[in-house]
Order: sequence, then structure tokens, then C-alpha cells
Amino acid sequence: MLSIALAAGMMGVSMLCAVLLLVASAVAAWSLHIFQPSIRPPKLQNIHASFPYFIPGAYIWLLIAAILGCFAVPFDQNGGFTGASRRALAVGFLGTMVFSIGCRVLPAFCGMRLLFSPRVMFCALALLNLGCFLRVASEIPAYEWNQLFAWHLLLVSALAELTAVALFVFNLLATFTRLPAHLKLRSAA
Repeated sequence: MLSIALAAGMMGVSMLCAVLLLVASAVAAWSLHIFQPSIRPPKLQNIHASFPYFIPGAYIWLLIAAILGCFAVPFDQNGGFTGASRRALAVGFLGTMVFSIGCRVLPAFCGMRLLFSPRVMFCALALLNLGCFLRVASEIPAYEWNQLFAWHLLLVSALAELTAVALFVFNLLATFTRLPAHLKLRSAA
């Protein structure tokens, strides 16, 4: 389905491309059972307890991006709908996935370290999603209708997202400067 959507986009059939991408996003979320409760409780050792909520949230951003893409075809005059769609995809979906899964997987792959701070993980994810929400919500009124309040919200969204990135990087750098968990146990013995 994705290849048909991309082919439609390359041939200039934008609405078909947008609708197929929306359908593909919905099918992906449905196929992965993202919005269904898990059979077993998630493993939350050394990460924040909010982790299981941010992953479905990322797929909500994916669906928002696809829906905004459908609106961009008939209504986009100055790039507001397209920009909001791209932000929802890049920061909302991809950023949330990287920040969520990265804090879980990277410390394990880099010497079985424990995450420096699960609270910082939560703060980074919350700020990233807040910044993305503000950006997506204000980009259309700012670019399409030149609303002054929306231009101010764009600045706030940028600051929130940059702070989130700084927190994510700080948390991982602090994690990587610590001894791996198995070496801590040996030195304590």
C-alpha cells in the first residue's frame, strides 16, 4: 500500500497519495495492536512508568500527520497544513519513538548501563510532545491566516522541543558516563 501511495504522489495524484498514507498508518497501528491492552505488563525497570503511554501516543501523532496530509491537498495555501503534518510525523511520531525506545534500548546496547534518570526521560518526552502539540496547533493559523498569537506559540513550541532534546541528550550522556550495571556489582563486592 505504501508503494502505491508513493507512486500516486510521484505521479501527482496528491489526494490519492494522502488517503492511502492515512489508510496505511491506520492499518499499521491496527496490525501492531498499538491501542489494545498488552497481555503482560510492560517491563519498566529503570525507565519511567509513562513509557507504555508514549508509544501509542506516537501512533496518534502518525495518524494526525496523515489526517493533516489529507487536509493539506485541498486547503494548503502557504504551507501551514503541510508543515503541521510534517511536524506531527517527524517530531510527534519519530521523535517520540526515539525518545521512548532510545532511553530503553541504548543504555542496554552500550554496556548494560542503567538509565541515569527515568524522571528526566519523562520530562524530555512530555516537553517534546507539548512542543509538538503547540507547533502543530499553531502552524496552520500562523502560516495560513497570519494570526499573531500563533506566531508566538511557534516560539514557545521551539523552546519546548529544544529543551526536550537537551534533556534527552543530557540523560543519555549521564547514562554513558556511569559504570555498566555488572561492573558496579563487582566493584561493590
